[in-house]
Order: sequence, then structure tokens, then C-alpha cells
Amino acid sequence: ANALSAPTKYLKDALIQYQKDTQVSSIFKNFKEYLYEELSFEDFSDAFAQTLTYSLFIAKLNHPFEKI
Repeated sequence: ANALSAPTKYLKDALIQYQKDTQVSSIFKNFKEYLYEELSFEDFSDAFAQTLTYSLFIAKLNHPFEKI
């Protein structure tokens, strides 16, 4: 978990930095529309960063010799 906290924080901060970017704002809009209407952008960034980071970690665990 400690090894994944830095990349997760980096991704969260990047999402916040690029909040006005068309692609990022579109993903956030879809999250709010289809998953959780009350979601703040900061909570979205945190959840998205954790989901992506840990998904990539699990993928690498399941396929240790493949490029992910």
C-alpha cells in the first residue's frame, strides 16, 4: 500500500490540476450523472486515482511477465 500511495496522490493531483480539461471534465460529468450525483471533484479525483492505480497493480500481479 505504501508503494502505491505516491502514484495515487500524483494522479489525484494531476486530475485536480487538469479539472478544466475537456476529457477530465467529461469523465467527471459522467461519474456524477450515472454513479453519484453529490460527488465533489476532489472526491472524484481521489476515487478515480485509487481505482486506476489499484487496478493496474492487480493487473500486474495477475500477469507479472506481461507489459501492462
